[in-house]
Amino acid sequence: MHSSTSNSERPFFIALVATFAVLLVGYELLVRAGRVDSSRGITFFEENIVKAQQLRDYPNRRKESVALGSSLTANLYLPSLDGQFVDLAFRGGNSLTGFEILQESGHVPKFILVEMTDTLKSGLDKKLLRQQQTTGFGTLRSFLFQTRQEYRPISVGVHDITSEVLKVELRGTKTSTSEDARAKAIAGYVRGQSAEYSPKESADLDASLDALKSFVDEYLKKGTRVVLFNPPVSEPATKAYRYQEFLIRALNKFPPETYTWLKIHPRKDWVTNDGSHLVKEDADVYAAWLLQEVKQSP
Repeated sequence: MHSSTSNSERPFFIALVATFAVLLVGYELLVRAGRVDSSRGITFFEENIVKAQQLRDYPNRRKESVALGSSLTANLYLPSLDGQFVDLAFRGGNSLTGFEILQESGHVPKFILVEMTDTLKSGLDKKLLRQQQTTGFGTLRSFLFQTRQEYRPISVGVHDITSEVLKVELRGTKTSTSEDARAKAIAGYVRGQSAEYSPKESADLDASLDALKSFVDEYLKKGTRVVLFNPPVSEPATKAYRYQEFLIRALNKFPPETYTWLKIHPRKDWVTNDGSHLVKEDADVYAAWLLQEVKQSP
């Protein structure tokens, strides 16, 4: 009886495996033919993975300029304004992680823009780096495109749906945050920035600045032009302890006499939703100014 049942189930499983294989091959062919729009990822971490994988997996797409930083730089969307920029600004990350991934890719750009903020105190994003350093998966991605984060079926499906929703919701909209909510968020951010660094945070920040300096010096020796910049935040935040203390340490580690710093934009009344992230209108203004300054600076 048992043998008879197993024999009857076998064709079903064979058909199931065959169907899966056909779908797998079909989807892979569509991806390779360019018929599938890539996804930026469902979560911020997946978006970071996509950025890192694209630099590593598509040598022909590498550009002469690279932007490193956190979500503060990511929100400037520099590649959309200048096609020669590669965005290695990671949400929840910092410039140090960007340098590590850039180095591992083997790419030596002509120009690197480096965000200088106290996001550096969090150090390297080890989770993201472990994901990139898994050799087996890197080899698999080179043969099976759908294993790349940007082409994973769930990510692509969710991306397609949310993209259409956002097109409707954001059409003609400048910002979705009320003045009251924005004021509360900014006040909370400033309170957090007003607290002194803990001994661990202080040590971590100094260690990250040392590591960042090693990367900057390495690329300068390779002939890369490196420009450091401190993106604008809400004016109250510029008076907070952590903002001021970070700049003191950063300028001591990277003296302007030796390293190239982008000048501070003269405007003071930048609008943010949370104290640090510029609203889209102001991000566009600052990004356009930044690119113009970068082209003019020596």
